[in-house]
Amino acid sequence: MKLLLKTILTLLVSMAFVVGPAQSFAAFSVEPNTTEQFDIVTGISELPDGGKVIDRDSGITIIGDSVRYKEGEFIEVIGATVDGNFGKMIAPEIAVDLVYNTLSAFGEVELTTANLTINTTDLYIYLDPSIMIAYDKVVSLDPPFESAGAVLDAETQQGFLLPSYTYQDGLFLLRSDTEKLQLTWFSDDEGKIVFETTDDLDAEVVSKLSPYTP
Repeated sequence: MKLLLKTILTLLVSMAFVVGPAQSFAAFSVEPNTTEQFDIVTGISELPDGGKVIDRDSGITIIGDSVRYKEGEFIEVIGATVDGNFGKMIAPEIAVDLVYNTLSAFGEVELTTANLTINTTDLYIYLDPSIMIAYDKVVSLDPPFESAGAVLDAETQQGFLLPSYTYQDGLFLLRSDTEKLQLTWFSDDEGKIVFETTDDLDAEVVSKLSPYTP
């Protein structure tokens, strides 16, 4: 009888339980599209049909086709749309490290911050401060540029395009295979986003972003 009872308890502990349609915590809320599965052994929850996850500590809201998470530790999403202090992002796959407050996006990524929308492959974001690092080719249509990578600070609206890059500035084409190009964007008196570039790098911007530069 004791062996039978022990076996039953072991089976119960190893099962993944299906919980209700929504859970809400102090800084973390989940809205599954259908059901949420919770593994009481690992503490990992899954939303097999997707849903919405809001983590107020990191300042992000994620809608995904498939979600796997452990509160306070990580969020993994397939088919993700993310809103955060950095802007908005669409990516085939993301992984959020809630311990170190970072977000990694994989595949063909579209990122919009202020009026700047870029496309790249793979992206790494420090959520506080909101600093975004693109390790692969970056393409923007407005303003038109291409670069081998980029480091962008959403808080100060400044950053670097990494060489090699080409940047179309009106009638002028800026290009370098060796030097960074500093990019700054801000709203003018009419509320229009204005972009400025310089290869005379600001010492404060260099000091702040150098630790993040690949």
